[in-house]
Amino acid sequence: GWCFSYTYLKRLMTFHTIMAVGKTYTVHFTGTNPQTMRLLFPYAAPGEKVLLKIYYQSKSRLQIFLGGEDRAFIEDLNMRDGRRKAQLVRDGKWAPNNDAGTWTDERVALDCASGCKVGNVCKNSNQCSRRGDVHGANIYNRAQGMLEIVVEGHSIDKFLEIRTLPTVQISMGLSVSVDEFYNVKDAFVSNIAAFLGINPSNIAIVDVVPGNARRRSLLSIDDSLAGVDGSEAGPSHARRLLEGEGVTVSFEVVPAAQLDIDDAIEREDTMFM
Repeated sequence: GWCFSYTYLKRLMTFHTIMAVGKTYTVHFTGTNPQTMRLLFPYAAPGEKVLLKIYYQSKSRLQIFLGGEDRAFIEDLNMRDGRRKAQLVRDGKWAPNNDAGTWTDERVALDCASGCKVGNVCKNSNQCSRRGDVHGANIYNRAQGMLEIVVEGHSIDKFLEIRTLPTVQISMGLSVSVDEFYNVKDAFVSNIAAFLGINPSNIAIVDVVPGNARRRSLLSIDDSLAGVDGSEAGPSHARRLLEGEGVTVSFEVVPAAQLDIDDAIEREDTMFM
C-alpha cells in the first residue's frame, strides 16, 4: 500500500483487536486523535460488553452517534441539550441527585446490575436518568481528558461513531465568589455573546472552580511616615490585602449542542476499530 506522506494521512485506517468481554480497556493514541472514529463489536453476542476509556489530549467536545437508519445521538450521561446537569441544577432547571441539593456525576460502569452508578456507588435504576451500562452510554471526564463509553455486541450497522465537535474553549479568572457568579451568569453569557457577535445559546459554561484567595499590593500612606514635603511613603510601606476568593470560569463556544452526523459520514479521516 501507499503508506507514507499526505496520502497515508487521508486514507481510512482499520485496527482489529481481541478483547475479553466484561473488562475495561484504556486507549491512548501516539499521535493526534482522529476527528471521527467508529467502534464496532459485531462478533460479540448481545449482552456481552466492554468499557473503553479513550484519552483525548485536547479538551474537546465529543459527540456519540449510533449507526443505522436513525443515526441517533447519544448524549453524555451528565449533559442535557449540550449543558452540564451540574450547571442546570444550579440554575434550578434540573433536579439534584444528592442530599446536598447538587449534582453528583453519573458513571458508566459494568459492575452495577441496576445500570445506575452515581459517583462510586451503585444505586437503584430509578435514581439515574439513563442506564450507564448499555451500548453507547458515555461520559467525558474533562479534567482527565478521558472519554468512557460502553460497547456491546451488536449488528454490523449499529456501530458507534465518535465525533470531535469544533469548539473554542476559554478560561478566565473573576474576582467573585461562586454564588455571586451564578447570580450574574446570564448577564455574563449575554455580554460574552454580544462581544463575539453570536447567539448566547452557543456559549456553554463548562465549569466554575473556586480559586484560592488572591492578594494585591496597595500603597499604604501613613501621614506620620510621609515626608515633610508631603511625599508618599516608600515601597517598604506597601501592604498585602486579601481579596475575595475568586473563581475560574471555563466556557465553550460551540456551533450547536448537536451537529448532523451526515456532515461527517464521508470524512476521509474516519477511523475504525
